[in-house]
Amino acid sequence: MTVASAQVETPVDAFKRVVRARTKGISLRAGQVVVVAGLCWIATHDPLVGLWLVVALCVRMIEEAAAAWLPSRLGWARAAPWIAAGQLLTTLSFLTIAAVPLRTPDVIRLAEAVMLLCAVALGNAMQSSGSRLATAATVGPASLLLVAAPVWVGLAGRGLSLGDMLLLALGGLVFTTFIVRLAARLHAESQALRDAGHAAAEGAQRWRMAFNHSPIARVCFDATALHDFLQARAGSSGRLGDVMHAEIRSHDALMDLVELIDTNAAAKELRGEDFARRRFSQSFLDGFCEALNEIDADGVMPPFEAELTGESDAPTIVQAHFRMTAGQGRPWSLCLGTYVDMTDSHALVRAQQVAREAAEAASRAQSDFLAVMSHEIRTPLNGVLGMAQAMDRDTLTVSQRDRLQVIRESGQALVGLLDDLLEISRIEAGRLQLSVADFDLKAEVEAVGQAFAAGAAGKRLDLRLEIDPGIDGQWRGDGVRLRQILGNLVSNAVKFTPAGQVVVRVAASASGVRLEVADTGVGIPPERTARLFEKHVQADSSPTRAYSGTGLGLAITHELCRAMGGAIGVESAPGRGSTFTVELPLRQVARAAAAAAPTATLKRRPDGELRVLAAEDNPINRTVLKALLAQFDVEPTVVENGAEAVRAWESAHWDLILMDVQMPIMDGPTATMTIRAREGLQGRPRTPILAITANVQAHQVASYRAAGMDEVVAKPIQVEELLAAMSAALAEAEAEAVQAPGALRAAS
Repeated sequence: MTVASAQVETPVDAFKRVVRARTKGISLRAGQVVVVAGLCWIATHDPLVGLWLVVALCVRMIEEAAAAWLPSRLGWARAAPWIAAGQLLTTLSFLTIAAVPLRTPDVIRLAEAVMLLCAVALGNAMQSSGSRLATAATVGPASLLLVAAPVWVGLAGRGLSLGDMLLLALGGLVFTTFIVRLAARLHAESQALRDAGHAAAEGAQRWRMAFNHSPIARVCFDATALHDFLQARAGSSGRLGDVMHAEIRSHDALMDLVELIDTNAAAKELRGEDFARRRFSQSFLDGFCEALNEIDADGVMPPFEAELTGESDAPTIVQAHFRMTAGQGRPWSLCLGTYVDMTDSHALVRAQQVAREAAEAASRAQSDFLAVMSHEIRTPLNGVLGMAQAMDRDTLTVSQRDRLQVIRESGQALVGLLDDLLEISRIEAGRLQLSVADFDLKAEVEAVGQAFAAGAAGKRLDLRLEIDPGIDGQWRGDGVRLRQILGNLVSNAVKFTPAGQVVVRVAASASGVRLEVADTGVGIPPERTARLFEKHVQADSSPTRAYSGTGLGLAITHELCRAMGGAIGVESAPGRGSTFTVELPLRQVARAAAAAAPTATLKRRPDGELRVLAAEDNPINRTVLKALLAQFDVEPTVVENGAEAVRAWESAHWDLILMDVQMPIMDGPTATMTIRAREGLQGRPRTPILAITANVQAHQVASYRAAGMDEVVAKPIQVEELLAAMSAALAEAEAEAVQAPGALRAAS
């Protein structure tokens, strides 16, 4: 059944259907004419019967010809009135037979005529049901004659009173109304039955096509016995899934309670023709029971996964989904099971999991390797750079000081290389972290300029800072990362500029802050610009290149800009220098009045003594630390591990503790936690503890602070950083002592 056939029938369509039905029954109608003519001849012996027979047959032939010819010439819409007129003429010609018995108008002849007219009206009404045009053309004349016949006999004065005449006429009208309505109702009910039959047949056909031709495995069961079994044992409040889990312990026991109705080709391919050969594992029963507890009012169970096992082949993992319906009026008499093969999906998920775990293991191994190498390399570098800083304060000849400068610069280059490797490792592992806080943007820019001023002066470059006064004050963001971005760009500019100038411009922009680093250096070819921010890419990568480097600085800078929500770009041409531009979405939070930077000093006791305890296991680092502190007239007490540091703390009072992190017997964080715990138990004032370590990644620094360390100084030690950290820690300890004088007196 198509959509069009299910729509309401139009008047033209209804009339067309009646015409075709009349055309098909032309032989039967001709036979009716002959039978009626014969009966009338027997009853009346009237010679007009023969003439009527010839005229009636001819008119019917004309109607049939018109019904076949007119629609092809005029179309059904225009031909319908003409065909209806032919039907009217045919009906009138047929009804003229009623005039034969009425030529002698008495009651008996009237009864014969009325019976004939009723039969004709009823037959035409049944044939024309559903078409008002056909009903009017074929039933209307008979209805009029049913009313006119008794009037004719009554007026002829042949034994029919006025009341009888009116009653018969009214009866004709009532009869006509009744048969027309009856025929219409019978037609509507017949049409509804036909439509329902078509719909049911089409629905069954669609379901059969969807079932048989579905690419998904589908199986149809009769689970009535399973329903009755579970209901009998469930009682009034038990859940069917729980009952099934307790009563049915195997797949075979379940299959004994269901009857297989049909399977499609996909199911046969999945499980084979012999369903007994492949069975579901225990996971199927467990999943089915859990899903059965969640069955809804429509009989739909939530999907679950199960394993399908065979005698020899590998297990198949399927997602099973069941729906229970009352196909034959009985509960669960139709159970549709759907199985989706998930084996490949699970294999892909497992492969992805293995690959992810391998990648994570490789990333961890790389990070661990870099952390270990960083620590191991920073330890000897601490000796080199520490001693270089200590020697720098000695009286040296010009050549000795030049050689010492080479040592310091080479050591700093190694430290920078280590920092770049660790930074790119964090970026690749997705562990790059930002520390958002308020910072002084102008101070950060000036610190970068100061850091590279000596290098630029050594090459006789003019390093200028052009800072917009509008940036004065506090800004919200990661000041350390901003200094790192600007430092990388200035470092490259100084490195690749043999003569001329390097200009750093900083100004507020619509998005936040705009940084520009312009130089008059060698410039970059256009074909290299597009890949300049990729790892290990340099403008000149030939074996004869004039400038060395790893090619990580700009890649790190690019990633830092992205992490901060900004962007970096470059404009350059060979021989004309380069201009790098950075846009960062920073927000100015306050304009602070300029204040003089505090000078780092070491707060001492009234007797001028500063008692410092240092825990360091490496002999070289101990020597370096002593040499650096000697420059400030500080002679530390040195121990070799955390356990000795705890014992030394217990035996005396210290102004400051410098604690290495990695030490034998007891490491620095453990020693710090032990000291902090005993401070609380003994009521001793808090002793400042600084971590001195080569492991300064963000998560490591956080763990040191969590252990109770106050500040972290990175190795290789920079004497200025060490002095600043010690000074800040001592100042904070003094402030705490002022707030708790009782504790201080108890300690002294």
